[in-house]
Amino acid sequence: MNRRVLALLIFRATVFSLLALLQLLGPFVGIPPFPFEVFLISSLLILATNWLLYFLMTRKLVRGVSFHASIWFQILTDIFVLGLLQYSVHTEVRMLPLFYVIVILFSTIYLSRVSVYLVAIISFISFYSVLLFKPAGSLVMPLSSPSNQLLDISVFTVAGGYFIVFFTVALVANYLKKVFDANRGVLRRHKQEIDRLETIRKRIVENLPSGLLTVNRENTVTYANPAATVILESSEDLKGKNCLDVFPYLKELSPQLLSSRFEFDQSVNGHVKAFGMTITDTQWDDSQVGKLILFQDLTHIKQLEEQQLFSKKMAAIGKVAAGVAHEIRNPLAAVSGSVQVIGSLIPKHPTTDELLKIVQKETDRLNQIVNQFLIYAKPHRTDQYKEIDLYETVSEFLRIARADPDVQKHPIVFHGEPMKRKSSVNPEQLTQVLWNLIRNSCQASSEGEQIQIELSEEDASAKISVKDRGVGMTKEEVENVFTPFQRYRKGPGLGLGMSIVYEIIQLHSGRIEVDTKKDEGTMVSIYLPFSPAGSRS
Repeated sequence: MNRRVLALLIFRATVFSLLALLQLLGPFVGIPPFPFEVFLISSLLILATNWLLYFLMTRKLVRGVSFHASIWFQILTDIFVLGLLQYSVHTEVRMLPLFYVIVILFSTIYLSRVSVYLVAIISFISFYSVLLFKPAGSLVMPLSSPSNQLLDISVFTVAGGYFIVFFTVALVANYLKKVFDANRGVLRRHKQEIDRLETIRKRIVENLPSGLLTVNRENTVTYANPAATVILESSEDLKGKNCLDVFPYLKELSPQLLSSRFEFDQSVNGHVKAFGMTITDTQWDDSQVGKLILFQDLTHIKQLEEQQLFSKKMAAIGKVAAGVAHEIRNPLAAVSGSVQVIGSLIPKHPTTDELLKIVQKETDRLNQIVNQFLIYAKPHRTDQYKEIDLYETVSEFLRIARADPDVQKHPIVFHGEPMKRKSSVNPEQLTQVLWNLIRNSCQASSEGEQIQIELSEEDASAKISVKDRGVGMTKEEVENVFTPFQRYRKGPGLGLGMSIVYEIIQLHSGRIEVDTKKDEGTMVSIYLPFSPAGSRS
């Protein structure tokens, strides 16, 4: 139902109530009452039009009737009722013209300027007609007969006065409406602009990648944007919590440090995250003072920085290793050859033979170290890269690996299917990575324990995971797992295996992740990006 029409219905009912009150209290205050029959008919007309319009509009039966038609229907009914009441009174009632004025004023709210003047004319015609043709008495003064009234100058004077009053009311009301509409238009535009700015502010705050908290003087969180909830991995609403409980680290800071940007680590749901934070004093209004806390999750950035630092460190070690290896390789070959010549020249003797075997064994071990150094420091060769399906490469590797005596001690379970896209890799280097990973799993696991290898797609990369249920690693061991010469188990090897794996994956623009827990096992996952032209034809 149209609210404006409903408002007019309510107003008409209110005016009718005032008329009813005037009818009841009139004799006590010196105002003559209306004849009962006329008042009853007028009341029924007002109630009937109100009820009829309300009934039709609430049942949506006036879809074809315009808004202005319903307004005109009510206004004309009101003018008719006022004329009927005016005609029925045989003595002067000066309040009735006021109700004509009220009708004109309310028509200004709902109708156009021309329509308001038309309402004023109709009101005057009704008022003047009753004034002329009343059988006895007048609203203003008693007159003799209708024929004399037509020529009586006093009638024209009174009529002219009320004509001026009605049109003055219409003119002033139209002017005020024009001013009001102009101001309302300005206010509406200002409100739209304020709403637009408020919408922009909300979108900026809600889509801000950084966490944003507002806290009051008691350090209670009064607002938290969605990013704050995501970064803090909170399943509960942060609003209403104490910010010192949300960030316990803030309890340890001095007020001087809180005024500048700072970084800290904090445990979130069992894992440590790095945060960067800025706290600003703010005042929301004249009475409310608080703080604005802006923070970011720097965990990934810190990891990238550590990886970059580690890569530089590994590159430096690789250069040194390459130089040392080349310097050692030639003398080592001479020593090995000389030992073999000496063994063929001197007489056979158990002690001599044993010593020569030791020298040859250690020479071979040194040669193995040199070869490992050279593999680790081997330069990037893009001409050896091929577009391959990793499923075929991994499957071929497993056929070879299952023939290895050490690998045969563990059931190998492979989960995977042909890739929809190909990857640009060096097959020999990838095979070397898989050998290092599966041998580490075999060494970390008891005989008979299962080793799982899984090949899957994740975003724009192929993921190869090698998982065992072996001894696992501690946090300190994981932090140094890619550092050269780090060995955590007894057995063959120089501690260069995972360093070589890391270097190869870096050369392939991939990444490597280690998920492990002491005494529960380890899963090493490598991610190799798909080639841009690597879709299967």
